[in-house]
Amino acid sequence: TYFRVLRKLNIPLLIVSVIQNRTLGYNPGDIFKKECYRLASAIYVQDIASSDFLKRSLNVPIIVAGDTRIDSVVNFAQLLDENLDKKIRFFLQNKDCFIFGSTWPADEALIMDLINSQEFEGWKAIIAPHEMKKDNLLKLKDSVKGSALFFSEFEKITTSHRVLIVEDN
Repeated sequence: TYFRVLRKLNIPLLIVSVIQNRTLGYNPGDIFKKECYRLASAIYVQDIASSDFLKRSLNVPIIVAGDTRIDSVVNFAQLLDENLDKKIRFFLQNKDCFIFGSTWPADEALIMDLINSQEFEGWKAIIAPHEMKKDNLLKLKDSVKGSALFFSEFEKITTSHRVLIVEDN
């Protein structure tokens, strides 16, 4: 019903990151999906196969846009400083490293238990939190026993730093 209201009000509806790995049939789920797709102004799919399947049964612009999540990571990686590899190697100092990605505060409490334990002695950690709120980042940094720093502070790094926290700038 929301899609119909958008259509009635002439508000464009874009459906993004669609994977349609088979032709739409006549079962209730497919009928509903087909109706939603028909009300769209355009559909951005992740691959050519999805485009081919949808073009068979719809008269809506279908655009192959790729996986926007993967594309954004690749684009971000291309923007990184050329010295990133050297920086990470300097941080690691040939020690083993745990990398924690897209962590949430509940995860981080458990991660801190590990990092602050005697078993973690001699290891390094890189943490890339999902939430980038300043107060959360500061709390995370403060919860590390020993030395931690933000990636944006990399020029201050010493061999004693054990945890590197990646934050967006």
